[in-house]
Amino acid sequence: MTRLRATRPGGQRLLSRTLDTPSAILKLVSRLATKARRQEVSPVTIAKELLDILVCPLDKKPVRLDGDRLVCSECGRRYPIVDDIPVMLIDEAELPGQKPPAGSGPAAEKGR
Repeated sequence: MTRLRATRPGGQRLLSRTLDTPSAILKLVSRLATKARRQEVSPVTIAKELLDILVCPLDKKPVRLDGDRLVCSECGRRYPIVDDIPVMLIDEAELPGQKPPAGSGPAAEKGR
């Protein structure tokens, strides 16, 4: 028997199950990966109260959570979130249509 636990950054528990066969483990991991790709399981969490007051530092318009980025509703700049902390610096934002550089994002930022 195998005990499987999955948590989000910050310790919020996503699941805790005891699985008895390797195929059951693979099936569950595959299902979780599919949900993560569809962003049904958000990789980052931002308190609603904080999200409600955050604005783009360039044009002072509201931002929305999109995966691991905050996106400005006006200019489309994408601000990264590192260790559940929004990095609201204009120089750190991705421009609309710009792909993030390889090795960037929350996982890469944690290693710095």
